[in-house]
Amino acid sequence: MTVQRVRRAVLALAAAVAGVLLTFASAAPATGHAVLLGTDPADGDVLPAPPGLVTLTFDEAVRADEGGVRLLDATGQVLPAPVSSVDGTVELTVPHDLADGSYVVDWSVVSADGHPVGGAFTFAVGEPSAEAPVAAATSGPSLVEVLHQGGRSLTYVGILGAAGLVLFRVLLLDPAAAPARGPALRLAALLAGVALLGLLLHFAAGGAWRAGAGAAGLVDLDLLWHSLVSTPVGLATAVAVVGLLLALGPGDSPAGRVVACGGAVLALLSLPLTGHSRS
Repeated sequence: MTVQRVRRAVLALAAAVAGVLLTFASAAPATGHAVLLGTDPADGDVLPAPPGLVTLTFDEAVRADEGGVRLLDATGQVLPAPVSSVDGTVELTVPHDLADGSYVVDWSVVSADGHPVGGAFTFAVGEPSAEAPVAAATSGPSLVEVLHQGGRSLTYVGILGAAGLVLFRVLLLDPAAAPARGPALRLAALLAGVALLGLLLHFAAGGAWRAGAGAAGLVDLDLLWHSLVSTPVGLATAVAVVGLLLALGPGDSPAGRVVACGGAVLALLSLPLTGHSRS
């Protein structure tokens, strides 16, 4: 083994050890999805008059997307009720002229880890309606969820595989070993393609999944734009794409090797920007 190969092995080992130490040093107790702590009025309350506000309190900051929190009457008709959210509190401004009867607050918010959580509760004004109130389902179709989770899986497999091969090729593989470098680069390119497919599916399905918009949300330009500029998914996707492109660049010259390694690390850093890893 040459001195150069020993140096590369030592650098790779040092990088791996440093990565493990940084992971443990920065680890905090992972939080799950947001939990609803309470509502005002509480579920089942019967009020003498319409409340000015309906408040939902969560254990962490949440985001209420448009149409995610709704006020419905006993027949399931959506009533006008502007929604605002600050940190872990979501408020609905209730119409002052609500008629006597039962009402449903049908809610779906986005947790800090980017996952939607939802539920429903009821209250009544004057006296409850004779018939039980109806709340529409807010969960998205299974197709959107499958595409979302499948895209995430492909992204992990592709990025971990492509970045690992690039780092192995640049840091450990002897530059003179041309027969081995070619297959490693081709396999890295294939895995990068898998990652790009996963990123596309995860990004397109993410907005539809969070909004419960169904399959039509996959091509909804407003949802796609919102996902790009207003959610961690947009940032993670951009970072991953840039990283993969840099990682697959020419890595034979000293500068090229630095760029390839930097791209591989950048692609890896995109993974904890969303999901449970981000929490």
